[in-house]
Formats: sequence, structure tokens, C-alpha cells
Amino acid sequence: MGYERTKGKHEKHSWALFFQPFLWRSKEMVNVFLRKAKLVSQNQADGEKFRP
Repeated sequence: MGYERTKGKHEKHSWALFFQPFLWRSKEMVNVFLRKAKLVSQNQADGEKFRP
């Protein structure tokens, strides 16, 4: 019983390690996306200002 429990815990840990780079990369992607979205919305606001 105890062996099974530790085995499951270890597997979960290795999965976390395996996915960590993906999670980190997706976090970076989200940051970049948010930054771009902010720029785009800023440009749109400026466009509204200058539109005759």
C-alpha cells in the first residue's frame, strides 16, 4: 500500500518536471500576447483620436 502511494507521488512529480518548460513557455507567450494586445489597443485608441 505504502509503495503504491510513493510510486504515484513520484510519477506526479516527474510529470510536473516534464511539463514545467511547457508551462513556463506558455506563461512567456501569454505575457508577450498581453503586451502586443496592449500595444494594439493603444494604437487603436490613437487611431480613434486622429480619425477625422
